Amino acid sequence: MVEGRIEGHVNLTEDILIARGGTVNGELRGDRVDVAGLLRGEVHCGVLNILPEGRVEGTVLCEQLSIAPTGEFRGQRRAPGLKLPLLPGQPHAESDDAAP
Repeated sequence: MVEGRIEGHVNLTEDILIARGGTVNGELRGDRVDVAGLLRGEVHCGVLNILPEGRVEGTVLCEQLSIAPTGEFRGQRRAPGLKLPLLPGQPHAESDDAAP
């Protein structure tokens, strides 16, 4: 549980809770991350829960994301293995098995 302030990298193989009033600035890695305080930076996790009054600012790479109605997320989220459709006008990726 983070109740104070951390600057830098946090890399755990267990659940992480950033408590109300707690702050993490940097890169965070964990299985499950619950945020009731402030997380600023890059997050890699299986599950991210932004709890009431929690704030996440930065880039999130996670399988599951939930945001409480009074939670806040500013940034971008990427899901591992997620294939996004191409927008009109984007070039198509070349395939190794494409005919010449």
